[in-house]
Amino acid sequence: MSKLDRPAVPKKNYAPFLAREVKEPKYYKGILQKTDTGLHEQLVNYIYASFGNRPLRILDWGCGEGALSEKLSDDGHDVLAVDIDSTAWKGKRANFFQLNFNNPAAVDDFVNQHIGQFDLVLCVEVIEHIESPWSLLRQVRRFGCDLIVTTPNISSWWGRFWFFLTGDLWGFTQNGWVDPGHINAISVTEMTNMLNDVGFEVNQVFPGGRLPIIWLYNWKRTLISLVMLVFRPLMKGYKDGWALCFHARVKQ
Repeated sequence: MSKLDRPAVPKKNYAPFLAREVKEPKYYKGILQKTDTGLHEQLVNYIYASFGNRPLRILDWGCGEGALSEKLSDDGHDVLAVDIDSTAWKGKRANFFQLNFNNPAAVDDFVNQHIGQFDLVLCVEVIEHIESPWSLLRQVRRFGCDLIVTTPNISSWWGRFWFFLTGDLWGFTQNGWVDPGHINAISVTEMTNMLNDVGFEVNQVFPGGRLPIIWLYNWKRTLISLVMLVFRPLMKGYKDGWALCFHARVKQ
């Protein structure tokens, strides 16, 4: 039986009540997953739940080493992975194309050659690294297909605590600017309106990664999570998940 025949049931495991989650490197077939724990698996399950069991033509825009591209290819999808650095690519089944994202002419030429060729574009943990999120969304809109874009969840309960304590957004400090290169913190309101303004409509927003409600990482974070638990009923918006995932469809 093909893996595409499995039941399309998403796993809602982004907010375990009690867990000791440690952000350690995770791999798929020896390829580093450069995302928060569990995010790739959650996206794969969401794709099955949203698109059914049919094979898709997928563009992985900013694929990194290729862990997600490889997983989707193993599951029977036709994947084209694109990134600026060909030396980092470690995939074997997915097709890879080196594209200089800093060259507008090269990007424009690539888009022009591939309009209408995909069912889905993935932009996973990329948009926070680039100078112009607007330009990225306008580019991928031209493909004329669905988009799933993810970015760090600056409204998570941990992010709210961190901002209260330091005045900085979690993951977007001076150190984060240098490594891993987070230069654009994007809120739900901003992402929703950007997508709408470039010609998408948001179909669904859902948390990603695994951020426990009571985080047993060490005694300090356990204590902090217990304190934040008191305020949890008062928190509005997306308080769970390290990342936020936006599934957008082209406006008709």
